[in-house]
This record gives sequence, C-alpha cells and structure tokens, in this order.
Amino acid sequence: MAANVDYTAVHLFSLFFGVLGLVLLYLGAKSLRLKRLIEDLPTSRLKSMSLGLVEVKGRVHPVFQIKTPFTDIPCAYYRYRVMEYRKREDDGTWVPILEGDSSQYTFLVEDDSGYALVLPKDAEADLAYHAVFQSDSSKNPPPDHIVEFLSGRHSSVKDWISRKVIKVEEACLKEEQTIYLLGYAQSWKITQDSVEAKQIERLMWHKEITRLKKDGTRLKEFDSNQDGKIDAREWETAKKKTAVQVKEKFSAQIHGLMQIEHGPKGSIFHLSEKSERESLTNLGKMAFSFITAGAVFSLGSITWFLYRFFFS
Repeated sequence: MAANVDYTAVHLFSLFFGVLGLVLLYLGAKSLRLKRLIEDLPTSRLKSMSLGLVEVKGRVHPVFQIKTPFTDIPCAYYRYRVMEYRKREDDGTWVPILEGDSSQYTFLVEDDSGYALVLPKDAEADLAYHAVFQSDSSKNPPPDHIVEFLSGRHSSVKDWISRKVIKVEEACLKEEQTIYLLGYAQSWKITQDSVEAKQIERLMWHKEITRLKKDGTRLKEFDSNQDGKIDAREWETAKKKTAVQVKEKFSAQIHGLMQIEHGPKGSIFHLSEKSERESLTNLGKMAFSFITAGAVFSLGSITWFLYRFFFS
C-alpha cells in the first residue's frame, strides 16, 4: 500500500508563487500601460499646455534652497533609500526597507516657451541612485549624520540600524538638469507674492540681463554720458529698469501659468531624468520581464493545483 505523502509545504509554495505571479503580471501591465501612454501622448509646450494629463520636457530650477540629506549637494528635488542585505543560502540581495524624498518642496520646470510649477508629491520618480554609505557587516554602522537624519524621519531607526548590513543611497535633480514629466496640469494656484512666483521673476530677470549684455544697441540706451561705455552707475540703472519691465511682464502672464501634479486617484504622475526614448526602452524591458515571469509562476502554480485535483 502506498504511503500517504504530506503535500502541505508544496501547496504553500505553489500558492506563494501563484500570488507572486499575479503581482508580477500586474506590474507588467502597469509598465505596459505607461509605455503606451507615453507613446500616444504628444509633448506639450509649457506655455500652451491644456488642463489634464500632459507630457512635458524642460530644465529644472529650484524654488527653495535645499540640499541632498547625506552629501549636501544643492538641488531642486531629492530621494533617498536604505537597503538591507538579506542572505539567501549562498547568495543574497539588497531589499529597500526605508524611503523618503523632498516632495514637500516645489520646483520649477522651464522650456523655451515659459515656466510651470511642479508639485512632486506622490510622483513615481525614475532617478539614478548613488551609494553614500555601505556597511560590510553589522559591526560597521553608518556615520552619525546619517543615523540622525533617518531617526528624525523614521522613529525606530536607532533600534535596529546598527544590527543590519545596510546600504544608503540618494538621488537628486540639480538646477538646469533636463527632465521628462508625465502628470496632471492645472491652473496656477499661488499668488504673485509667493516664493515660487518670485523665483520665476528672478529667472526671467537673469535671462533678460544676459540678453541685454549681448545687445549693443539696447545698451546704448543706458549710456547717459555718451562715452561709449557702460559704467557701474549706468549698469545699475539698466538692471533696475529691467527688473521693472520683468515684473510688469510677469504680472500679465501669471494668470496663464500652470502647475503639474498628481491628478485624480488612479492617474499617472511620472518624473524621469531619462529621455523619452530611454524611458520607453526601459519600460518595454520591464513589461516584458514582469509579464514573462508572472506568466511562468502563475501557470506553474495553476498546473500544480490542477494536477493534484484531477490525479491525486
């Protein structure tokens, strides 16, 4: 008589891989949806983009003077994460256990047509991370400034950080860096006296001053003593007049400015330092990998349970 075999452990493993397969299929479908959306949505100019979902490209400008938390690099936006090394028999893998960002700080994006405000809260940010600390054992804890920063945002860090093998990474968007954005455009909701508005005025003024320096005809307007040179007093007059002109120009434009943020529930808010072509290539690879692996795991799990149901 054949002995009874306990398949409980096999059933649990099969169930686990079935659930994992469904999760991977979901992630694959999500990546594929984003890829198709990027392909189908035309790139908008900031000055003429419409309300709703938009695709834009532009250069980043910080509104607030912030720095990356661990390396003190001036930036417009940053993210950080803490990875734990977990062993699996003879191998191991890095698993994220803590993450954070500077999404409480807005920043500006500029193209050749104008500016828009970006509210990065809840954005899916595709940025290149760089390691700022990595321990080779639990006897090599991170420096005090890393522990203090993380403890201020995650209350239980001090209780476990010295007992784990970890890697701390950060990523950021620097001034003038080009980004690709897919988000929800709405009318500007801030006033001309806000920090964001004043920063746009400063950027517009700087651009006008740069143009003025290169325009000999316009500079002659400020040569009050007609000596063919612009002295310090004349240059100060030029800067003040340019500031007034920029303020008047901005006042006329402010009601047409837009902000880009996360839209209604379920909408996509994607921010990337990669070009559109790079993003499409990466999303295609991700979708293929997730869907393939998900299908293998799911079909394997279903096959096992069907076999046990019909032939046991």
